[in-house]
Amino acid sequence: MSPRFYVDQDHFEGSFLLTDSEFHHLSRVMRIRVGEDVELINGHGILAHARVEEINKAAARLLILESIEIPPPTPSLLLGVALFRLNRLEWLIEKGTELGASGFYLFPAERSEQEQPSYHQLLRLRHLAIPAMKQCARLYLPDITFCNSLPALLN
Repeated sequence: MSPRFYVDQDHFEGSFLLTDSEFHHLSRVMRIRVGEDVELINGHGILAHARVEEINKAAARLLILESIEIPPPTPSLLLGVALFRLNRLEWLIEKGTELGASGFYLFPAERSEQEQPSYHQLLRLRHLAIPAMKQCARLYLPDITFCNSLPALLN
């Protein structure tokens, strides 16, 4: 299996420019060189096989060799989770993603420390799900949704 990189893109074709944190991971962490093959995923079931054509200081140019769309696994696993401390919630999102959860529904419980997560906390949880998705070779990024209460979640 080739190294995987996450790109928030609808489809892959032709030539593609990899930038930002995934470029850093490709060039500095994995030390991928020109001519090596990699895989790109978008979290929505598309897997693209690509070859590194060029690497410069800020980006890597990849040639898309093949792109395939895989249907979502069935049945889907949805987890309803009461809000608790952020570090524990981060662990739950990471491990739940690795185990195949397709969605997380967060809701405030009677003893929750906060009524709802902030936008930045939800963004962080999503960013933690991305490497977990790549590590366990999943093609679908789980949804992380906030519900105002448990009855709202059950409806």
